[in-house]
Parts: sequence; C-alpha cells; structure tokens
Amino acid sequence: MAVAVLSLDAGIGITPASAAVNMPPAQPSAADLTMSPGSVCQTEPVLINRLPQLTAKLTDLDGGRLGAQFAVSWPDASGKVVRQWWSTGDENTPPPSGSFKSSGSPFTAPPLPESIPQETVAGWEVRAWDGLAWGPWSSAGDATRCRFAYEKGGPEDPVVTSADYPGSMDPTAAPPPTVGLGRYGTFTVSSSSTDVVRYLWDLDTSASANHVIATKAGAPRDIQVLPTSDGPHSLAVRAVDAYGNSSREVTYRFNVLPGQPDRAAWSLDEGSGAVAAGSSGSYPLDLGGHAALGADGHSGTALTMTDEDSYAESRGAVLDFARGFTVSAWVKADDLSRSRTVLSQAGTYNSGVALGYDAESGKWALRLSTADDPSGTAVAATSGAPAVPGRWTHLVGTYNGKSATLYVDGVAAPSVSVTAFGARGNLEIGRLRDRGAWAEPWAGEIDDLRVWDRAVSASQVARLHATGDVTTGVPAKVVWPLDEAAGPADGHPETQDVTFHGGVQSGQPGYTGKAAAFDGSDGYGDTPRAVADSRRDFSAGAWVQLADTTADHTAVSQSGSFALGFDHERQAWVFRLPTSDGTGEQSVYSAAQVDPGEWTHLLGVYDRTAKRITLYVNGQAGPSEAAPSVGNADGGLQLGRSLEADDGQDYWKGSVDDVRVFDRILAQTEVSKLAAPKPPALAGRWMLNSAPDGVTPDASPAKLGATLSGGAGIGTSFWTEWLVGDGDGTNADGQEESDGGLVLDGVDGYAATATSPLDTTQSFTVAGWVNLPAIPDCPAEKDLADCDMTVLSLLGDADHPYNSVFTLRWHVTARGDAESGPGGVWQVEMPDRDAPGAVRAVAEHSYGGGLGTWNHLAVVYDAARDQLRLYVDGQLQNSQSVVSTADGVKPFAGTGGLQFGRNWSEGVAGGYFAGSIDDVWAYQGALDDVKIRGLASLVEFPTSTGP
Repeated sequence: MAVAVLSLDAGIGITPASAAVNMPPAQPSAADLTMSPGSVCQTEPVLINRLPQLTAKLTDLDGGRLGAQFAVSWPDASGKVVRQWWSTGDENTPPPSGSFKSSGSPFTAPPLPESIPQETVAGWEVRAWDGLAWGPWSSAGDATRCRFAYEKGGPEDPVVTSADYPGSMDPTAAPPPTVGLGRYGTFTVSSSSTDVVRYLWDLDTSASANHVIATKAGAPRDIQVLPTSDGPHSLAVRAVDAYGNSSREVTYRFNVLPGQPDRAAWSLDEGSGAVAAGSSGSYPLDLGGHAALGADGHSGTALTMTDEDSYAESRGAVLDFARGFTVSAWVKADDLSRSRTVLSQAGTYNSGVALGYDAESGKWALRLSTADDPSGTAVAATSGAPAVPGRWTHLVGTYNGKSATLYVDGVAAPSVSVTAFGARGNLEIGRLRDRGAWAEPWAGEIDDLRVWDRAVSASQVARLHATGDVTTGVPAKVVWPLDEAAGPADGHPETQDVTFHGGVQSGQPGYTGKAAAFDGSDGYGDTPRAVADSRRDFSAGAWVQLADTTADHTAVSQSGSFALGFDHERQAWVFRLPTSDGTGEQSVYSAAQVDPGEWTHLLGVYDRTAKRITLYVNGQAGPSEAAPSVGNADGGLQLGRSLEADDGQDYWKGSVDDVRVFDRILAQTEVSKLAAPKPPALAGRWMLNSAPDGVTPDASPAKLGATLSGGAGIGTSFWTEWLVGDGDGTNADGQEESDGGLVLDGVDGYAATATSPLDTTQSFTVAGWVNLPAIPDCPAEKDLADCDMTVLSLLGDADHPYNSVFTLRWHVTARGDAESGPGGVWQVEMPDRDAPGAVRAVAEHSYGGGLGTWNHLAVVYDAARDQLRLYVDGQLQNSQSVVSTADGVKPFAGTGGLQFGRNWSEGVAGGYFAGSIDDVWAYQGALDDVKIRGLASLVEFPTSTGP
C-alpha cells in the first residue's frame, strides 16, 4: 500500500530515490584480497622475503565488466606514508579497457617495483573502474591497507600438499571442492632448506606462533586441520630456521563441500501412536553420459551403463578409509572383454578402492591403492571362481584399515593385507581413477548399492546375500535402491523407527510442530540397534523442555555410548561418555542456567582426533573437556532415559523434539542453524482503524479483538490521531475501512483483549506507533512514578490481577520548573513474579522526537538470551546514562489480555495514557533488528506478510 507522506516540522518524511544510471563498483572486501607470498589481507604487516604478487576479486554492482587499479604506499623521505606506486602509472589514470574482466573475476597486479624498500612496512590497496566511475579504495572507511614487509633471504619456501583436501599454492587456481566439513584433513608441510627447525601455520589468516610444529632439517611434518565452514579456505605456512629467519609465507588454498547429512533423525511430529518414524539425509548420485535408470534389476529396477562415458557419482566422498567400510552391490556384466569397475572412490591420480572385474585374472576383484600418485600400486583380493557374464552376482568388499576381503554371492575370498590411502573424491559408479584418467567403464546393470562405515562380519554378509538385510550393528550409511525412473538416484542412510513404552504421549506441542512428552517415571522410546559409533566422531542433539529439576534426567542416550540430559546436583545440562573400560564417565557441563519449561537446544559433540567432548546449549559452546578413553556398545538409541545393564535410569520429565544424530563433528555454523530460534509467528495485529460495537478488530488469524473502555475512542484526524495508512478508504489488507487510531484520555480510557495473545515465558515481540501530544504536569503532591503513562502492557492473572507481565510506558524523570517542562524517557519494565516483592527488570531509551511527534516503540523478550530489549524508531540505545537492554530477565506466565493505555502494578490499575496509539503488532518470537526497522519504516504492511 502507499504511505501518506507530509512535510511536517516533526521531521517525518520520505526522500524519493533518483534513478541510478550507473552505480560505482563495490568496495573490495578484505577477504577478497590476497598476496603471494603472504595471505589474505592483514592489517598487521605480513613478513615475507620478496615482493608479493597481489590479487583481488572485484565486483561491479551493475554486473558489468571492470578493471583494476592497485596502489602501494610506504614512507617517503619525511617518514609520511603515501602512495608512491600505481599499477596504471599514476592515481588518475584508469586501467585500459583491454584489461577489463567480468564482475567477480580475480585481478592480478603487475610486478611491484624494486624501489619499495626492504624491512619497511608497505601497504597496498585496490579499487575498480567500470569505465564511468571509480569504486571506493579497499582501504576506504573503517578498512585499512593490506600491510606487508619484505626482506630477501631466509629459508626456501615450504611446500604444502594434502590428499584429504586437494588444493594448490597457485593463487589463480580453482581447487576442486572436497567433502570435509566435520572431518579432519592431513596437510603435509616440507622444506628443501636443511636448516629449518619449525613451521608456523594458521587457517584462513596469516601464519603465526599460535600454531607451531617442530621439524629437523626441513623434514616433512603433518598438520591436522578441521575446517570451520564449507567453501574456500587457505592454509598459510612459514618455515623458520634455527636463527629465527623466516621464509616467505605460502598459502595453500582448498575448497570444502558442505558436511554429510544427518545419520538419523526423528522429528517426533506424529499426532499420536506408539511409533515415531525415523528419517535421514540424502546422498544423490548424479548420472553422466549414457547412464540410465529403469531397466529390470535384481530387485525392482537398476542402473544401466553401456558406453565409455556412462557413469554416476556422488556429490563428495562417502567412504572414510580411516574408519573402515563395506561396499555392496548386485551386478550383471554384459561384456567382460576388459577390466570393469562397479564402484570406486576417487583421489587425485588414483581411486582409493575399486570393486569390479579384473580381466587379467578373469575374476571379480576388490582393489585398494596404496598411494595417490602416478606410480601408486594396488593390492587386490580376487574371487576363487571366474566371473560369469549375463548373470546377477552379489559383490561385497570390506576394509578394516589393515586388510581387505571380497565376498562373491556371500562367500569370502582370501583376505589381503593392505593400507590404502584415504581417497576423498566422489564415490564413482561405473568407472575408476587410474593415473589421472578415468578408466574401466562398466558395461551392464548395477542394483541395490549399499555402503557401511564399518567392516561388516562374514555372517552379516551371508545374511545380506540371503535376505537382503543386515540386522545387527550400526545400520548402513547409505542405501541406493536405484529404483527411480530417471536421475539423480537418491540414497539415504538406513533408518530405524523409535518405539515408545510406558508414560509417553506423542502429538504434544513441540518446539517445531509436535513433540513427545515423557512422564519422568517409566516413559521412554528406543530403537532396536545403535545409531552412532561413539568410538568415532559423532554429534547428537535435540530440542528439550524440562519440567523437573529435582532429579537427574536423560533426554537422549545410547546404551554404553553417551547420554545427553540434566544433572540436578550441578543444576546444569550435561553430556556424558563412558570410559572404554566402563568403570567411569567423562562429562562436560553447561554454564548457562537451566530454565524449567523453556525449550532449549542441546548438542553433544565428540572429537576423536582431539579426544575432547563439547556441549552446545542453544548453539553456544561451553569449554570442552578431555575424553581420552571412550567406550561403545551396540545398544539402541534411547529417548527419555539412559540404560545401564538393562536397567532404565534418569527418566526424562518433559518433552523432547527434533532429535538428530550425525556421524561427524558439526561446525559452529551448522550448530547455529540447528539451534536457530523458530521464525516468529504472528500473534496479533490491531490496526486501530475502527471499533464496531466497541471492539477494535484483530487482523491476525487469532481474531482477538480489543474492547474499548472509559475515555477510549477511535480518532480519524491524520497525524494527531493516526499515522499508518494512505487515506484511500481501505486498510492494509485491502478491506474497506477508513484509517484511524486509538485515542486515549489519560483518565480512564484503555482497550484490552480478553485473553493473552502470547506465551510470555517464551520469546515475544510487541510493537506499535505512539503519539505523545503533551506531558501533563506532575504536581509536587504526586510521586514521579504516579505520573507515568502506559502505552502497552500485558495482564498477569486474568482472574486476580496484580502485576502486568510487562509495561511499556513514558516514564517521568523530572517534574519540570519555570524554565523547562517535565522530563522523561521511554521505559519497559518486566517483574519476575505476579506477587508482592517482585524484582523489576528495566530497560530505558531516551530517544524521541519530542511532543506531538510519532515514535515507534518495540518491546522484544529474547528467551534464548534472557534479554529484554526496547527499540525506539527501530534503534536500540546504549549510552552512559541510558541502556535499552536488560539481561538475566525471566518473565512470569501471563494469562490476562493485552492492554492498550494502562497497566496493573501491585493490584492497582493505573498509568493511563493520554495520546494516540496506532498499528500494534504482536509476535510469538523475537523479531530481529531488520524486522523491527521494517515495522518502524511507516510502510503499511499487509497482515499476511508483515515486515
């Protein structure tokens, strides 16, 4: 809807935007500026031993082509740092059009001049030219130049390689994305200088003494790195000799794919019943060349490959060689005139494993490569009998980190000893990687492809061949039935349902959707088999709501593996892992206060490499604790209790929702997403345009109208009595209704809903426009507090009013005198109980446009942070005298209505407002700053969309 805009002394207006013909290029981000040797842009000088090559990624806001101008500054004769070199010759000369590239491209500066003095800090910057306008220098505003200092000499540059994360030390190269988020990678560092005694390194910043690894005579050393996010990363390394001389800093760039999806999940959204269905993430196989689905398979349909270029591949690695694995498939070969590959997992030069047919021996083979280089060799386990074309055959290959075994139709061939290199490329179906080229295309059909992240036993393989299932141990990591009619072929981890027992009620209100409620006595749920192998990396979490803090309670556990819950002695959340001998526990506790009845997200993470456990509460990690010895058992997952020697313990009292288990470490960004507050839900919207039959309607689905009482009415005079609207006879939702506002007399006028639109123990937001036309005098015989005027409040007990849950008011701070009128601030108050002796949290905001000016006020209670926030005109305030936030706030549950223009305090109604109120919104949830500013923008938003 349009917005009525008048030019008034109050200062509210909208300046029309002029049409933009050409927008200057964007200011380059420091994260897009790199130098080699060196690192990404640093404000502290990076020490290098030669002049660097400068590279920058530049962006044009119009999406056009553009050129780059680099500049370098260093001290002149007077010691003043000034620009003394430009890549274009001088500052006012733009780059030639022939050097232009597409927006988002990397630009490299020409060689820097030798006139830049050694052992002197120099700074470089860059800006873009689009042929019409310069963009800002990368150092403009709060940014600074990228600094370096160089001195020729020192050890030779170190060399960085990684089979886990293939990358490059060439700044212009595009490293291939590699699965790895949540997985450690090994990076090997070496130097040709025999006097190097240590390496300094760091991830995504300059190498520093924060990470040091000792060496002798420049010998290679391995660094274990855990990427913190998906996307591009850089490992900066310097070699240091015995005299402290440093090599140039080199940067190894690599690219990380998103982490593998959840191994198992239970949304617990069933409306009723004794079973909660399990689910899991997706592992799609993309088809290439002439690969096709839909042919007759061993069971259902199958994947067919007939040409040299036929293949299918995953979107990242699936097998983890360090953990061991099993691969299984039903195959029918149409042509065995040459070696054929059913599946493999690629490295850079070679595949780490290949299951298929070996033409030289004429037999089925499981081959594992020992090195990812052109000279790497493979060790093969082969079948006893020759392969038979045209017949469905069941192939299984297992690898336990030391040996490999091939099974054909359930029968094992002799095992071979081998230590394979850890290939981190895609899982390839129908081809393998051999000395840098694709080879051995499959000809025939493949069906029922399965992968386990463990070496299954011979008896399990026999059962798999006979029945199609393995019913013991951790279920399959991925199963591809290959029954789709067209690609991609979707695979999922093998799932298990949770069965409820005892006092469990499904279909109860959850954090998202529905949840399962446990009685704390004998209610629990379980799976028949284990979900996580706690001897390896894993993460397990859930949304929980605890109803009792007088005893220990377990929300999620796996027998003999881990428990996630509440410790009553410490009054804290806890994540426990048993020791490997089963005689002790390793625990990490939360520092955050436990709030009964409040939804909280818990996540426990075990890092096998670091041998530490971490507990996240609402996405925030506490200090990790050592876990040097971790046990594991094959017992099933437990919801609502822990299980020790078949004895149920620590039954959960409360609700559990959205349980998830991952077989890897979760990064902070991923934890934050899991624990993100659910989007705020509209709880009420009162436009205050009219009051048919004395009730001003609620435009939200709740339809909780507010009844006008006493000296309350609807005013129709723009600016003095209403603000939001366009005066065209329709409201924000397109209905016929003239614009108006709630006008209150300051004596006994107010409006109120019959019941509360909000659960005030959870996050909520209430916001609206208010016009304070005049501040009444506060005579000496009255207390200052008795002169306060309430804009909005929410009644505590509807039947026996005592305190309001919150009060948003104009708070009088001074009576005034002959020279100045009464003073005041906007204030929100929140008592901690609906009874005498309440402690009242207060947040204040002194900003306001003055008398006769409309201000937008918003109250936000953020339950996850226990914080109360007060916004005025979309802004928070934090000054020496006034702070508009309050921490450690715990409101009580209010059942009474939302009140417009008065509040309750210690059993007395008062604080009546004199002025106008317009367009009040209520949300269950904490609106963010952007949404608050949207409500304060004078836009008349439709109720269905909001800001």
